[in-house]
Amino acid sequence: MRAALAEIGIDLDLIVETYKYFKEMQLEDPELKIPTYRAKIPSGGGRAFDIVTGDDDFDTSVTSFQGVIASFYNCNAFFPNPEPGKEPPACSSEDGISGFDILTNEVKDCASCPNNQWGSKNGAKGSKRAKACKNMRRLYVLVEGSVVPIILTLPPTSINGWEVYKSAVLGVQKYSPKDVVTEFTLGTAANEVGTKYSVVQFKAVGVIGVKVRETVKFLSDGETYNKKISAEDYITTELDSEIATLPAAL
Repeated sequence: MRAALAEIGIDLDLIVETYKYFKEMQLEDPELKIPTYRAKIPSGGGRAFDIVTGDDDFDTSVTSFQGVIASFYNCNAFFPNPEPGKEPPACSSEDGISGFDILTNEVKDCASCPNNQWGSKNGAKGSKRAKACKNMRRLYVLVEGSVVPIILTLPPTSINGWEVYKSAVLGVQKYSPKDVVTEFTLGTAANEVGTKYSVVQFKAVGVIGVKVRETVKFLSDGETYNKKISAEDYITTELDSEIATLPAAL
C-alpha cells in the first residue's frame, strides 16, 4: 500500500508580492500579463531542463526542480512550417476544445478538425499515427525562491505520464496537483526508429499545508498569466509530435 505523503513547507511570499504588483498594474493596463519563466525540455533525450528567464545572465540548466502546480490546462497548436522560427501557429487553442485560425479568422472545433486526427501528419519519421496539430499540456509551477511561476509545456510524449500522475498517483489518494509539491525530472525513451527523446517524470514529494493551499488558490487565476501559444512550445528538434503515441484515455 502506498505510504501517506508527509506535509512539506514551502514559502511563496515572493510570488505573492509580484502577483499583487502586477494585478494592480493591470487595473491601468488590462493587457498586461504577469511574466513567467519557462522550463524547456531538451532534444535528443537530454536529462536537464533549460530554465529560461528572458535574461541570459540568469538562465540556467537543472536536472530537476520542485514546485506546486497552481494551474494546468490543455492546449493545441498547428504549425504548417515544421521549423516555425518565431512565427505564431496558424491555428491554436488555449483550452484544447476550440481553436482559432489566424489565416481565416475561423473558430474551429478541435475534436473534428482534420489536423487533429491521428494519421493527419503522414510521412512523419518513425510513425504514421502522428497528428498535424500538436496536443500539449501547460503547467504553471510555483517554485520557492522564484518571483514568478515557471511554465512547463508538456509535449505529446509526456501527456500519458502526466495523466497517470494526476489520476493513478494523486487522484486515488484524493489529492490534486495543487495540493502537493511535485518534483520534475527527465527520463529518456526512443521511438520506433530509435530516435531518442526526453520524457517528463513526476513525483509527489509532500503535501502542502492549509495556509499554502490558500496561497496557491490565490495564485491559480489562469487569466492573469499569458496563455498565448508560441513557437517556444513547439519542440521541433525533438520530433516529439511525430513519435508514435496512442491517445491517452482521458
